[in-house]
Amino acid sequence: MSGALLLAALSGCATPRYLVSDFTMGERSVKYILTPISARAGKNEVQLYDFIVQICDLDTKDEPSACKDTTVVSNVVPQSIY
Repeated sequence: MSGALLLAALSGCATPRYLVSDFTMGERSVKYILTPISARAGKNEVQLYDFIVQICDLDTKDEPSACKDTTVVSNVVPQSIY
């Protein structure tokens, strides 16, 4: 599912989030997410992103719950985290 668009908009005008990778480990799911931020830098107007790790508990039906997002790095270009 690498590079797939994560359709987790919390409201009609929520910032889009892009799923980089996801996997499960035991009773947890882990997602690596890129979130575009409004700031742009440099002469070439490069779009910057926050890189977020989301960890969720999995219930008995393997549905995520009690998710927690942690911003790992801010203001990066996507190529810098690969």
